[in-house]
Amino acid sequence: MSESLILGLASFVTSATLGGLALYFGYRARSQPFREHLYETQLAFVLDLAVTADALHSACSRISTPGADDKERLKRRVRAGQLARGFFATIARAHAILPIQVGYALGAFMEAVTGVTRTNGPHDALLPALDDAFAKLVVAIRAFTGVDPMSDENLRMFRSLSDPNE
Repeated sequence: MSESLILGLASFVTSATLGGLALYFGYRARSQPFREHLYETQLAFVLDLAVTADALHSACSRISTPGADDKERLKRRVRAGQLARGFFATIARAHAILPIQVGYALGAFMEAVTGVTRTNGPHDALLPALDDAFAKLVVAIRAFTGVDPMSDENLRMFRSLSDPNE
């Protein structure tokens, strides 16, 4: 082979390598700010989601507190219903920016909340399902954010804290 052919092939390979690296680093430079912004948005949303879900869970758990009369239970149920209506908008946003596992857990939680807020009379039979759905939502959020998964012992303790009768 002649020297000019070898130099031509070497320059072609070098140019292709440098061009590929330039495209790769250009793509990384353009997509990195978007990814950082998306992750910041997701974390802020997850924090808001966790706080609101906790408030909703607490409001639903307080509906059937022993010693409350019917008028007080109705007030608590109306308050939980108001929180639930405000929380429904969160579901659509969650499906748009969060992983599907969090969306499924959120949907199951909202089904349990709907069962509690729309039921007249005692809610004691519905509270275990609400607690389980809330625990699954917390586990899904922890998995998404990278927090170590909850052990079975922590999950049992978490459930026992939410129901003082256990």
